[in-house]
This record gives sequence, C-alpha cells and structure tokens, in this order.
Amino acid sequence: MSVDMILVKDIYVDPSRQREDKDVEDLLPSIKARGIIQPLVVEMSGGAFTLIAGERRLICAKQLKMTEVPARIFSSLKPVEKEIIELEENLHRKDLGWKELCLAICKIHENYRKLEPAWTKAQTAQQINYAEASTSSIIAVGEELLKGTNKEIASASGWTTAYNVIVRRNQRRADDVFNELMEEEKASPDPVSSVDTPTQHTPVNDNLVLDKQSIFCCDFREWIKEYKGPAFTFVHCDFPYGIDLDKSDQGGSATWGAYGDSEETYQLLLKTFTDNLDKLMAPYSHLMFWLSSDWEVIYNTICYLEQTTDLRINPKPLIWHKSDNRGILPDPKRGPRHVYETAIFASRGDRFIHQSVVDAYSAPAGEKSHQSEKAEPMLRHFFRMFVSEGTRFLDPTCGSGTSLCAAESLGAEALGLEIDPGNAELATARLRKQRNLARYGVKK
Repeated sequence: MSVDMILVKDIYVDPSRQREDKDVEDLLPSIKARGIIQPLVVEMSGGAFTLIAGERRLICAKQLKMTEVPARIFSSLKPVEKEIIELEENLHRKDLGWKELCLAICKIHENYRKLEPAWTKAQTAQQINYAEASTSSIIAVGEELLKGTNKEIASASGWTTAYNVIVRRNQRRADDVFNELMEEEKASPDPVSSVDTPTQHTPVNDNLVLDKQSIFCCDFREWIKEYKGPAFTFVHCDFPYGIDLDKSDQGGSATWGAYGDSEETYQLLLKTFTDNLDKLMAPYSHLMFWLSSDWEVIYNTICYLEQTTDLRINPKPLIWHKSDNRGILPDPKRGPRHVYETAIFASRGDRFIHQSVVDAYSAPAGEKSHQSEKAEPMLRHFFRMFVSEGTRFLDPTCGSGTSLCAAESLGAEALGLEIDPGNAELATARLRKQRNLARYGVKK
C-alpha cells in the first residue's frame, strides 16, 4: 500500500456503492482552505483506480476543480476487505447516527471474522481505535438491530440506552433460568391444576373462549394453604387499604357492594403474604403493592416488609393521578380531595426491570365496575417495568380483573383470585373479551 497523488479524472466511482449521503457543504470550506488532508482509498486494477472510500472528498475536489488528490492505493482487494475499508472510513463522519455507528462496527467485526475466524472484539476495537468495552457493547447493539425484532432497542435514544435494554433482558433471562431450576427441585406441577381445590375454589366460568381458566373465586388466605405450584415472577397486590372505605358514603358502598376494609383485614392479608413469600414469589421476582396514601400506613408497611422479608423496596413510590379528579374528600373544612393513589414496588434477588418508565401516570378512573378498580392503561404503563413474555403473574385480590388484562396484554401468564363471586364473574368476562379481541388481532 502507498500514498500517491493521482488524477481525479482517473478515479472511477461504482454507482452501486453503499453511501448515499452526497452532501458536502460542511466539508467544502475546509478542503478549499487546507486541501485534502486524509487521503482517499482506491483500488488499482489494470491501470485504473476504483474508489473504495472518500467519495465526499472526491466530490469536493471536483467542485473545486482540483486535478489531483492524495490516495492510498490498494491492489487485488477481496470484496470483504473493500467493505471493511469503506465502513472504517465512514466511522469518521460527523453526521453518523448511533444506529449507523452500531451497524457499521458490527459489520466491520463480522467481516474481520470472515477473514480470520479467530478474530476477537478486542482486535476490532484496536483496529478502529475504540475502547474495548464500548466496542463490545456497540457490537451487541448492532447484532440486535440487524435482527430487527426488538422495538425498544430500535426506539432507544442512543446506543448506551439500547445496550442497557440488552443487559436487563439478558439478566432477566438468567434469573428466569435460576427460577426454573428452583422449581424443578420442588418438582412442582401446573399452577392451576396443582391445587387440590375444594368447592369454593372452582373456576368462575367453564366456558372461557381461549386458554386455561385464569380467575378463581376464592379467599387468598385459604388458597395459599393448598397452593403447590411454581412461585410467580411478578405479584401485584391491591389489598383493601384498611381505611373503612366500606363504611364511607364517598366510597359508594351502596352502589358497588361493600367488601371488608378494616385495618384488621389489611393486616391479615399482609401477614398471609409475608408468611408465604417463598410460595408466592420466585427467588428473582418483582412486587407492586398498592397502599393507602396515608404516610403512616406507607411507613409502617415498608418497615414490616423490610423486617419480615428479603425484598428490596424502591425508595420512590409509583403514583397514579386520577385525571378526572375523582377521589375522596375526608374533611371538606380542613383538607383537599385525594385524587392520587400510591404503590410501592420491590425486587427479590435484585431482579432487573424489563423497561424503564416514568414513575407517575395520569389517567381517569373511568366508568368503574368495582369500588377500587385501577385504570387498565395506568396498570399497563407501570407493568411494562416488570412484565415480559412468559412472566408468571399473580393478583391475589384481582377485583374486576383490569390487572390481569394489563398483564396478559404484555405477554404474562396471569392468575387472579377474587373472593366475591360477582366480581370474579365480571373479571372473567373482561378477560375473555380481551382474549377474543386478541384472537382477531385487536390489541390495546
């Protein structure tokens, strides 16, 4: 290889070249003032020169009516070598987007491996003068972009964000493998058929259109005594808050029908959950737990969970703001109307999230069919952090079933319990409708 001055008119540009960006406005003033500092790359064959890299510099030379340009001259290049040279040249472009960068470096690495099967990512990093750790991460992102199956990676703001998506996904997969190994040791049967169910645990409706029955009419505290199935990777708890909503006119108990909402009921459900944590939550799993917005209740519950379990509780809560301003007005003479609800979330085994989302969501309560129904769009928003394809989901007090619909729409295998027969029937109908819509390609 040598660097020589060659005639512009002798350089042939193959019209099938990959590069389509012919804008040289940013480059022209520099070349006019200083000339071409970085040589073009050409291949010589039969006395003729074919351009390999440097088309924008060549365009500038022609516009400035230069007769000669500096060039590195190669001979007898393999097609893969030509592509490597062109891709490496393109890495120096100022306007190179992060996706183009990842795809280019990924292709460079792939081409070097074609020439030398033992070629490593460290060698690629050295060749393109990039840090080894960055190069390895960029190649991983490039490989995912080539697959074209991960929308979250494709819509990322940069390659580091995209790489974090890959890291979280791979760690969750590793966690799931560990969870499965632990379940195999327990030799557990199917989560639904594993329970030797008494009469009150029978399915709500035997005519579910698609898949297995997922909602059972039973008391969580009784169900867990007999449950022998696999633990869940995401548990969503929306226990009665223990604020006597059933005795409140503002709660609309006369309309919805009251359910027990005493502090004693809340404490019993909470203790049932913590006493049976190993049966409920896999070694690597997530918990989302709705609470009264009373800070004393939040503090006491968090302290209790930290003292009795191995859960790592996130210090920041999740907030649902009811954008239609529906809420409880405890004391119209002394305080405001409460139009938000709060949930804490926690991980077991330091499980990574699936996707990062904002920690507050504004959505109307809508036309509720249950006294404490959570808005499905809001649940789906927060569930994106925890749910991926194959997530095992449990809601032990599922009410009208919006949580199961949200979880299933994101790919979870969902199971819900509801003590009230009417609500359980309502939840089953809601879930059946969603599955039928999905059957015909209608997604929320």
